Amino acid sequence: MLVGGLVPSVGFMYLARSARGRALLARTRGRTLAVLAVLVVGACVATIYFVTLRVLGSLHHAGPHRLPYPSTLVFLLFGLVVGLFLAVPPTVLAWVDERSRARARSRRKGHAPTREERRAFAEDLARQIRELSVPRRDVRVRVGGDGDRVLLVEGPLDAQEGEKLTTVLRSDLRELGFKRVEGSGGKRDWWTPV
Repeated sequence: MLVGGLVPSVGFMYLARSARGRALLARTRGRTLAVLAVLVVGACVATIYFVTLRVLGSLHHAGPHRLPYPSTLVFLLFGLVVGLFLAVPPTVLAWVDERSRARARSRRKGHAPTREERRAFAEDLARQIRELSVPRRDVRVRVGGDGDRVLLVEGPLDAQEGEKLTTVLRSDLRELGFKRVEGSGGKRDWWTPV
């Protein structure tokens, strides 16, 4: 049952986070996703109903002194259904996130990014790092150099963490016109191209 539950839930979450899955989600219309979600939930409820009937029916035919053991296939099917049911909310949330990113990209596509947009991005990034990092890190993020096209990170962030951060944010950094990310305040200074 555990294997059956993990396969669809982990599979859909992996697909929603991959580049190909994000591109597919960005192209998917809301009505299509809603119809698919309703069909999946309906199929899950129907399958749970019939599996429960089968287990109860086998209990009834087993007799008073022995309990039947449902087949492995029944447990696998039940796990698949539960995993598929649990995969619906993260997939919908990934779709909403990807659609909002696509809308933001299309808004920015019509005009060149401004210094104010880059500064707002830097302030928001600093706030997110302070709030979400474990252990808590007090960092300052600002723009400067090359016409405010360099993202400067000041605080306890080493080169490896800076490279990971840049990799995650690379598409947003490119859209905003950043050329590189520089860090200082850790064990040593670092920089990485966008």
